[in-house]
Amino acid sequence: MTAHAPARLDAHGWFVALLDAVGSGPIGKRVRQCPGHGDGAPSLSVGRGEDGRVLLHCHAGCDTRKVLAALRCPMARLFKPATTTPVRFARMFCGGLTFPPLDMRGSGHPGGRGYRFESEHPYGDRWWLIRHRHPVTGAKELSWECRNPDGLRVPGLLGTPTAALPAYMAAEVGKAVAMGEPVLLVESESSVDALMRAGWYATTWAGGAASVQVRPLRAVLADYPHTVVIPDHDDPGLAALATLRTAGLAPHVLMPDPGEDARELLARVGPGAFRSLIEEMTR
Repeated sequence: MTAHAPARLDAHGWFVALLDAVGSGPIGKRVRQCPGHGDGAPSLSVGRGEDGRVLLHCHAGCDTRKVLAALRCPMARLFKPATTTPVRFARMFCGGLTFPPLDMRGSGHPGGRGYRFESEHPYGDRWWLIRHRHPVTGAKELSWECRNPDGLRVPGLLGTPTAALPAYMAAEVGKAVAMGEPVLLVESESSVDALMRAGWYATTWAGGAASVQVRPLRAVLADYPHTVVIPDHDDPGLAALATLRTAGLAPHVLMPDPGEDARELLARVGPGAFRSLIEEMTR
């Protein structure tokens, strides 16, 4: 029988084995306890690039250099494994590194708390909003991913503020403005998607009702007379509407019933009545 040498690990395989060796507890395939802080609730996403490189993102806020410093690893370990084994490296350089007991309830990754993927919303071709929802409580959680300078999709926004993101479905809204079609300005990406499936042009901004991003909305809707704002009829939605009015982005307002959003208004009144309401405002 011929003995075969073990396959050499790529950078990702070596790094994951190092996390195993130092005792970083995993949640699923990608999420680990972060060595950069006392991480009882795993918050470090560890992904693999197309060339085997390591993609790191700490959802609790540690930057990559802090994570690597805790492991006594140079930046090169993200691209090339060390010549020594992960276990030996851990014994030589990481002897003082410890982790608190795992707390599954507080995991920094939605999957660690029982949330399930629900939808993905692209902001252009560089940013994505990921929506998770808990199957029992119905609570939702949002996170961002973006394309890094190497073209790889990684967690987070890499320092880009949400104010710098374009309006949601900005390219489609540009077409609507060019054709003189109504544009429905709503509070959530899910409402935009539902309205567009029903045949409408719609948009929103990154950040939700608590953080209305006026600048990207003005870039596509400034002075456009056929914009109809359909706010969520709750306190945050009414506050967002006030901001839009002050910014001159609400020439028309269609108010749902208390507690409703744009999707629920459409479902309640039906497509025909909904179209009549919009056409009456924008004719």
